Amino acid sequence: MSKVNINRLAAAGETTNDLLVNLFKAYDSVKDKKFLTWVTNKHDHWLEGTLNLPVNGVALIELADNYYKDSVATGNWLKLTDDQEKIIALEAQIHDAMKKDTEHETKNKKKKKEK
Repeated sequence: MSKVNINRLAAAGETTNDLLVNLFKAYDSVKDKKFLTWVTNKHDHWLEGTLNLPVNGVALIELADNYYKDSVATGNWLKLTDDQEKIIALEAQIHDAMKKDTEHETKNKKKKKEK
């Protein structure tokens, strides 16, 4: 939910009591691992009462928006972890090995047909 939507709710005289809960749920679906760690930390502190967030959600939205903008500006948004990079490299090696095996088998079949 954006600040615009919050303002629209307020203008219509409507409110939501579980906005922060829903914002945290929405942020949990983000694919960026570092952001997930960050938002989980914020959620934990909010649940413990050590982070005071207004129920209208604006403060959390602004914090998340600032995190996102900084991560994009620094090139860290959706950056792969070291483990993810290793997995991709290993998958590429496996793919290459399988391709070479297939090419080798194809060459052997052609040689057998020629005889």
